Amino acid sequence: MLVGSAKRIFQSGPPGPAGATLAAALSDVAASIKAVLTAQDLPTARAALGLGSVANVAPADLPVSTATAASIASLAALVAANQTTLNTILGGANPAVDTFIEAYNRFLADESAAAAMLASINALQTALNGKAAAGANNDITSLGQISAILDAAFSTTRGTVAVRGSTGWAGLALGANGYTLQSNGTDLVYAAASPGTGALRYDTAQGITLPQKLQGRQNVGVRGAGVLAKSAAYTVQAADVGSFIACTGSFALTLLAASAAGNGFAVEVKNAGAGVIALTPASGDAIDGLSASATLRIYPGECCTLLCDGTAWRTFGLSTGPVLLSSATLASSPTATFSRFDPARFLNYLFVFNNVLPSADNNYLLAAVSTDGGSTFKSGSTDYTYGYQNVLANGSSGVASSGGGNTSLVMANALSSAQAIGGQVWMLPGALTAFDWNLKATSNSGPQLAGSVGSGQSGYAANAVQFLLAGGNFASGSISMYGMR
Repeated sequence: MLVGSAKRIFQSGPPGPAGATLAAALSDVAASIKAVLTAQDLPTARAALGLGSVANVAPADLPVSTATAASIASLAALVAANQTTLNTILGGANPAVDTFIEAYNRFLADESAAAAMLASINALQTALNGKAAAGANNDITSLGQISAILDAAFSTTRGTVAVRGSTGWAGLALGANGYTLQSNGTDLVYAAASPGTGALRYDTAQGITLPQKLQGRQNVGVRGAGVLAKSAAYTVQAADVGSFIACTGSFALTLLAASAAGNGFAVEVKNAGAGVIALTPASGDAIDGLSASATLRIYPGECCTLLCDGTAWRTFGLSTGPVLLSSATLASSPTATFSRFDPARFLNYLFVFNNVLPSADNNYLLAAVSTDGGSTFKSGSTDYTYGYQNVLANGSSGVASSGGGNTSLVMANALSSAQAIGGQVWMLPGALTAFDWNLKATSNSGPQLAGSVGSGQSGYAANAVQFLLAGGNFASGSISMYGMR
């Protein structure tokens, strides 16, 4: 009869069912020993040794069957294979462990060895309890042995990570510099960052794709990547994504191909100077629905966001009101010429006269148009028709008109050098360029305040206009040109 205390695995009692009870008992012994071998702390190990769930095992149950003997042999092999680990836990080779293994070996040949086996288990438990009492928190790490256990089980190489593979635990060697620990859907692996995986570096440059950059900026809410100052022709690069490009001068800012930029690529562009910036798409691309490869010009003070959808470009933020296209400051100037006409963006144009003073009395304010960008101006005898009315401060008025036979468009007459001209002139381009104006000036008669309201046209589709006087120069003042949508 095998006997033991309440803490021991074998307990006394009446005979139980042969075979099955013994098999169950040995299975519980195996589970207990495995729990000891894999326990992470001593309280768990002690609980495993003290389960005591095997009862009523009598000598009549022995000798064991072939199958049960095989189970015991397997258990003995398990114990023998883990002898090193047990010795490590106990702080070195322990007689209790050796006796425990020998007891199992003898148990295979002689059932009477069960008592010795039980004594060995008790000795092992006592040894573990002694080690636990020495620890501050009863944790196996307090015994100073955990590092040695891990080194023996996995590796002593720095950076090794313990991972569970398909057949068991193993050490995963440290990955290459910059690699990240990732899941490939089956196992943990070290690999370079790729779309959808990995991590963004913040301490050094990282070779990631444009879509990754776009997604990264979206994820962290980054609006821009700094200011790029440009004063000469420049082609936007993939690395410029999110940048604010400040332009001064007049030049072409060429965009990278929409197919290369991809959906979501964006930059901001500001005309920070007095010139014209020509936004130029790559061959075959379009901006805002314009014809393929057509440029879109932005003017002084304008700013917009250029956003790519992978096939074309769109702008956001361009002005929908008057846009200052150019301004002429007059100082003994014979003419004021304007040529920034942009039918892709504007329907008509407004010219604002601000304190424009003639240098001579009894003058005429004239206008002429060009079809070659201002190189030459139309001055044929039938190029213009007009009509206007002068109203003087004393209430008198006069009407002047011409159905042709004029080499320029007359807007006001009998002007005085005593007071400057102010007001507005509207120009509506088309096959027949039309003008409307409302000007205030000083009549040479008196002199006294006068107003001129009129309209006229030329027989040409103009792309430049020039204002001038019939005699003398513009002494001072300015004229500004605005594009109107």
